[in-house]
Amino acid sequence: MNGLSQDLRYALRQLRRNMGSSAIAIGTLALGIGASTAIFSVVYGVLLSLLPYQKPDQIMQLWEVNSSGGHTRFADPNFEDMRSQTHSFAGMAEMYSGEAVVSAGETPDRINVAHVSKDFFSVMGVQPVVGRLFAAEEQHFGAAPAALVSYSYWKLHLHEAHDLNAVKFTVANLPVALVGVLPPRFSFPDNSQIWLAREIDVRLPSRSAHNWQVVARLHDGASLDQAHAEASGIAHSLFQQYGSEDMTMVDATVLPLQNALTANIRPALLVLLAVVGLLLLVVCANLMNLSLAQASARSSELAIRSALGVSRWRMLRQFLAESLLVSLLGSIGGVIAANFGIQGLRALAPGNIPRLSDSSLNFTVLWFALGLSFAVATVLGVLTALRATSSNLQDTLAGGRTQVSSLRSQRSGRIIVACQIAITLTLLVGAGLLGRSMLHVLSVRPGFQTQHVLTIDLKLPDLDGPKIAQRVEFLDQVISRLQTMPGVQTVGGTNALPLAPGPADGDFAILNLQQLSPAQQALIDRSTQVAIWKADPAVLKEFTEFVTGIFRDKERTGNADFVVASQGYFQSLGIPLLEGRLFNDTDSLSAPHVAVISESTAHQKWPGQ
Repeated sequence: MNGLSQDLRYALRQLRRNMGSSAIAIGTLALGIGASTAIFSVVYGVLLSLLPYQKPDQIMQLWEVNSSGGHTRFADPNFEDMRSQTHSFAGMAEMYSGEAVVSAGETPDRINVAHVSKDFFSVMGVQPVVGRLFAAEEQHFGAAPAALVSYSYWKLHLHEAHDLNAVKFTVANLPVALVGVLPPRFSFPDNSQIWLAREIDVRLPSRSAHNWQVVARLHDGASLDQAHAEASGIAHSLFQQYGSEDMTMVDATVLPLQNALTANIRPALLVLLAVVGLLLLVVCANLMNLSLAQASARSSELAIRSALGVSRWRMLRQFLAESLLVSLLGSIGGVIAANFGIQGLRALAPGNIPRLSDSSLNFTVLWFALGLSFAVATVLGVLTALRATSSNLQDTLAGGRTQVSSLRSQRSGRIIVACQIAITLTLLVGAGLLGRSMLHVLSVRPGFQTQHVLTIDLKLPDLDGPKIAQRVEFLDQVISRLQTMPGVQTVGGTNALPLAPGPADGDFAILNLQQLSPAQQALIDRSTQVAIWKADPAVLKEFTEFVTGIFRDKERTGNADFVVASQGYFQSLGIPLLEGRLFNDTDSLSAPHVAVISESTAHQKWPGQ
C-alpha cells in the first residue's frame, strides 16, 4: 500500500508538471467515456434490462403472418381458436390502446386508454394495489364499463382516493366505474393510464379484421420453440380449414415480449453503440500517441531509474498508476457528461422508442463507465511501459535517445496515427452519407405542401347515432371560425396527417350497385350506420357474410390506406385534383357516400378510364 501511495503521488506530480497535455488527455477521455456511457445507458434501458414484470422471460407476443411474410394483428375468431387450441401458454389475451378524452371531475385530459381481455392481468402477472380487477359480469358485450387506473394517474388526478366508487369518472364522454389501481411503473401497453375490459366492445366475426395485439404467458417448463411450433401448426390448420378466401393468416409467430417491443429500434441502437465504440478507439489512439510522446521525452529519466536498480515491473506499475489516475479523472468527467447526454437524448429522441424512460445513470451504467476506465488505463499503461522500457539502457545513458529508438518510436506513432485516421474517416464517411440522405429526403417533393402549414390536434369523444350530427356541426364551426382568423387562407381537417403513423388500412371492393338486389343494397345502407351493428350484432354478422362473398373475387378487390378528410383538406396541403371533383357542402350525412382516390389506385383498378 505504501508503494501504491507513492506511485499515485508521483503520478499526480507528473500530471501537474504537464498541465496542458494532462488536460487534453483527461478532456479527450471524458468525451469518449461520456459518449459511450450515454449510449450504453440507452441501450441498457431499452434493450438489455429486464421488463419490470413477474417472470418477464415467460411473456410472449403473438402475431399473425400473412402470405407475404408480414406480421399483422389478430382477428377475433383467429385469436379465439388460437387460445382454445394451444397448450404451451398458461394464458392469452387481446389488447389495444389509443388516446381518449378522460375526465376525473371537471377537468378533461387526453390519455392513452387500453382495452384488454380477461386474461391480460394474469398474463402480465399484475395485481391491483387498491381495489380489484374486473369482475365476470363486467366482461361481456354491453356491460356497464369499468376501469382500472395507473398508480401515477391515481396519485396525480385522484389524489390517492381509496373510495373509488365516489369518483366521478368518464372515458370518451361515457360514465365509467373505477374498480382498482395498478402498481407503480405498470403502463403497458403503450404507456397506458386507463384499462377497460375488451369484452364490452363488439366482437368482429371477420377473420381478416386485424385489430388486436395478443400477449401470452408460457407455462412453466414450456419453451419458446415449442410454443412457436404449436402456434404455427394451429395457424396452418386454420388456413386449411377456412382458406385464403376467408382469412389472410397463413402462419403465426411467437416472440418474447422484450424483443417484440424493441424489434424496430434494436438495429439503430446497436449501430449507434458501435459508432461510439469507434469514437472511443479514436480517443484511445490519441491518448496512446500522447503517452508515447511523453514516455519518449522521459527516456533518460527511465534509464537512470533502471540503472539505479528499479525493475521493469516497478516502472510498469508506475505507468499503470499514471494512466489509472488519468482514466479515473476522465471517467468522472465522462459520467458528468453522460448525465447531460442522457437527458439530451431523452429530450430529442422520437416518441416511439420504447422504455426510453428507463435510461438513467444506474449502478449498471456506472459500473460500465468504471470498467471502461480501468480497461483503458490498463491498456495504455501496459503498452506505454513496454514501449518505453524496451530501449537499450547503455545507449540511452551514453547519448540520450538514439537514432534507432527514435525511429522505432516514430514508427509506432505512425501506425497509431494511421489506425486513428482510418477509424475517423469511417465515422466521417458514415456521417456524410447520413447527412446526404437526410438532405435528399428533405429535398423530395412529397406531393403536398409543408411550408406555412400549421396543425391543430383535436381529440373528441366518440359519438354514435344522432349525436354524430353534433360532432359534424362542432367541427364545421371550428373550421369556419379558423377560416376567419387574420392570415389564414384555407382550413381543412383529417384524421391522419400525410406520412404520419395512424392511417387505417383495409380491403376495398368495386361494386356495381345495379347488379345488387334491393335487399343487398338495403343491407349496405344499414351496415354503414355504426350504431346499428353495435346495437345489433346480427346485422354485423349478416353484413360480414355478404362482404366475405364479395371479396372472394380478387379481380374486384384491393388494399389501401384510407383517411377521413374535410372539404378544405386538399386545398390546405396544395394537393392537386386530376379528375372529377373534391368534397363540397353537398356531401352531408344524408347524402350518398363519396370518396377521392389516389392516382396510383385509379391506374391499378380503373386503367385507361
